[in-house]
Amino acid sequence: MPCCRSCQATFTSESLSRVGTVTSAPTLAACDLVLTDSGGVQEEAPSLGKPVLVLRRHTERPEAVEAGAAWLVRTEPEAVFSATTRLLDDRALHEQVSAADSPFGDGKAAGRILDRLAKDFKVGATPVPG
Repeated sequence: MPCCRSCQATFTSESLSRVGTVTSAPTLAACDLVLTDSGGVQEEAPSLGKPVLVLRRHTERPEAVEAGAAWLVRTEPEAVFSATTRLLDDRALHEQVSAADSPFGDGKAAGRILDRLAKDFKVGATPVPG
């Protein structure tokens, strides 16, 4: 089945594989939206400005749903398909969800930590992009 009217790409659950930890950040950064049941991904994706469709009946990360960065769509195929096509076909809606503030931070903590350590230990630090 096509994943959306605009791109006509197709996928099946069999064609998708689990993304490992090492490849997850670049994969998340490159995608248009995230479909997941992973609590960790529900935290990471909004920090990268990616809308999240949560494929669960309940989520232990309700903050993302409350902030508008994630939608709890459950696991029924029709609901998943409907939410996916809605976000991919409606660019304004996609941008709105992408722009929602992440309740888990902005993804720039490492740079702040490096800056603070450099200041505390009076050493030059190489700025972290972002």
